Amino acid sequence: LNKTMCNSCGHDCSPILILATNEGFGTYTTEILKTEGFNEFKIDSLNNTKMTLNYLKQFDIVILTEMAVSGSGSILLSDYVRSGGNLIAFRPDKQLCEIFGIIDIKESVKEGYIKIDTSTLIGNGLIPETIQFHGISDLFRLDGGEMIASIFLNSKDSTEFPAVVVNNYGSGHAAA
Repeated sequence: LNKTMCNSCGHDCSPILILATNEGFGTYTTEILKTEGFNEFKIDSLNNTKMTLNYLKQFDIVILTEMAVSGSGSILLSDYVRSGGNLIAFRPDKQLCEIFGIIDIKESVKEGYIKIDTSTLIGNGLIPETIQFHGISDLFRLDGGEMIASIFLNSKDSTEFPAVVVNNYGSGHAAA
């Protein structure tokens, strides 16, 4: 647990909450954040008994690592984003598709590539070449979300499927 005590109130006022498990490199997300210079975050479990909407609202951003999400967890995350929260998810559970503006097509690509759309505000200034990923990417169709990067089968053959999406959901924002 990485605690940051607020200078003004003395409480843990971390702006980022990471919801992770030890499964599937979930806690590795903390190492990525530290490497990138983010050290004010808290790590917790979506299954923790204190996990409520009011608890989630304490954080500017919630990062959901790759994990299975229960029905109640799905409702909680949906309510969080709908009420103005910001959610980032890595390979989100299929129950969360609506939040991200995508539809699962029940197919995947293994050891593929992604290419960032550098014409978007978010993609502007990032690397325009295809980047290989290691692992499996589920395939989705857009259903209101905006594609920031697309899946490629190899370094040259694109698909119509998003690799990274952002979506406005209720009063909040979601990225996967």
